[in-house]
Amino acid sequence: MEFVLDVVIDALKDTAELIPFLFATYVVISLLDLFASDKTTAAIQRAGHAGPLIGGVLGVVPQCGFSAMGASLYADRIVSLGTFVAVILSTSDEMLPLLLAEHVEVGLLARILVTKAVLGVILGFATDLVLRLVLGRTSLAGVDESDAGEGQDEDAEFDPSAYSCDCGCGEPLTRGQTAWWVVVNSAYRTFQVIVFIFVVSVLLNALIALVGEDALASFLSGNAVVATLVSGLVGLVPNCAASVVLTQLYIDGVLGFAPMIAGTLVAGGAGYLVLFRMNGNMRENAAIVGIVYVLGVCVGLVMLGLGL
Repeated sequence: MEFVLDVVIDALKDTAELIPFLFATYVVISLLDLFASDKTTAAIQRAGHAGPLIGGVLGVVPQCGFSAMGASLYADRIVSLGTFVAVILSTSDEMLPLLLAEHVEVGLLARILVTKAVLGVILGFATDLVLRLVLGRTSLAGVDESDAGEGQDEDAEFDPSAYSCDCGCGEPLTRGQTAWWVVVNSAYRTFQVIVFIFVVSVLLNALIALVGEDALASFLSGNAVVATLVSGLVGLVPNCAASVVLTQLYIDGVLGFAPMIAGTLVAGGAGYLVLFRMNGNMRENAAIVGIVYVLGVCVGLVMLGLGL
């Protein structure tokens, strides 16, 4: 009983320290959701062949439902599969807020974000190129959209709110309503992430106490390939829990850089749920998830081979 109590208390201490930093970060992200997400969505919608570039670069900006937006646009064949892949690979989901809350040094933070963005852009373009060469279009199935995103009427009515974070506002918010929504949204997201961090911390602290930190680190470093494959599977969890778990394990020194990158590349959050809900071709959806997993894991394995 004393063992369990010690583990829980340590996890509570570690988690409580992050609350103010996470809340402050989510306030900024909530403001971005309100004032920038619509412009971001519109930019991706009209990107044409440059979709993977726009999606990969903007994907690193922490915005609510960014991967879900990408899935919606792809399901409607407004953007190419490569653009959706670029968004999934580059989006940070809950990784960035957690890294900021843990005061990760700026150089390492920039390295992680740039790595994800560059890989997202390159692999997004590569996906579209392969599809054009093999299928003559930039989607796995459905409408023949070899020029996805082009040929759209520039003046066509577009409702970005269908893809952005739901603030419950059908009409413009007053200043007071805006402030209230930002506070409530930030508090909710902070609570959601803190719960995941607490659970991960309890399990990790218990594991370290039972096995030993050195033994656990030795096992993972000696089985880096397995760790990379498993990290990719964790990334497939359609929830912010995936990026929280992977980032927390990396911060605690349990997971190496390459496996962490592999897992967070695959982590698409709610994007996978939206894809399966809005795109009626289940075989295509499964293939897309498989492609993202293979790309993320292959990147991790290459990094391992290069000693990164």
